[in-house]
Amino acid sequence: MKLKFRKTSFAAALLLIMVMSLVAPTVTFAASSPEFTALQKFDFDKTVSAADSSLANKLTQQFRDFTTLKEQNRSWEQKVGALHYQNDDRVAALRKRISQIDAAKLNNLKIQVEQTKKRYQPMFDLYTSVNRQLAVARKLKNKTFTAVLSTQAEGLKFTTQLAHADIKVKDAALSSARKTASDAMKRVRDTLLTIDPIKVQIKAAKAALSSPKNSRDSVWKTFTQAVKKREAKSASDTFGSLNALSGQLAEQQQKMYAMESRIADIIQRAETQIPR
Repeated sequence: MKLKFRKTSFAAALLLIMVMSLVAPTVTFAASSPEFTALQKFDFDKTVSAADSSLANKLTQQFRDFTTLKEQNRSWEQKVGALHYQNDDRVAALRKRISQIDAAKLNNLKIQVEQTKKRYQPMFDLYTSVNRQLAVARKLKNKTFTAVLSTQAEGLKFTTQLAHADIKVKDAALSSARKTASDAMKRVRDTLLTIDPIKVQIKAAKAALSSPKNSRDSVWKTFTQAVKKREAKSASDTFGSLNALSGQLAEQQQKMYAMESRIADIIQRAETQIPR
């Protein structure tokens, strides 16, 4: 009875493995080429063995091409993804740097203007006060006070003019620096704007992947049915179509990588436009 139980358990386990191999997904990498399950590879090998030598050689070569294209698609997908995220990170970092262009210099000039105005303010207040007193003295026709205050006002007028000129120079320096920084920011941002049309092209290229992917999935089902039935000619025909579609996807991925590379070049150019 114990032996019978072991045989039953073994048979159940074997049946479970076969069922799992039948229902296992044929795609193990997101959007990459289909993968042979153990049972599908077994059926394929049997189909090759049953075929004539010419067809068997063709199927064997098609399998090699399939493996090569699978790795190419996987590699290009990874390259495109890595470069895409790298570009996004670089652009994000660059935008932060743009906002900080000449920030220290502008802050220093702003402080100079504020400190200069603050330093001269007591003199401005005094000049205003003396002129008000002078106006009152003249109204009262007090010649002594008028003469004293006039002399004082005249002396303060010259120093006040010098103070205003000093402030004007510092204000002009700040305004000029702000314009220089603003122009630099615009120049870098304008360079980054040239990325947008390429992103549109990448979006279109991604959309264009859908059709060959869907077709490939459909052809893969036909192919696996052919090898299951040991139909070598049908298997070879569909295998050829499958590889052709995988080749189209690899070419499309290469184009997307080239686009991401163009974006990387633009980012590099924008980075060099940041003032040191």
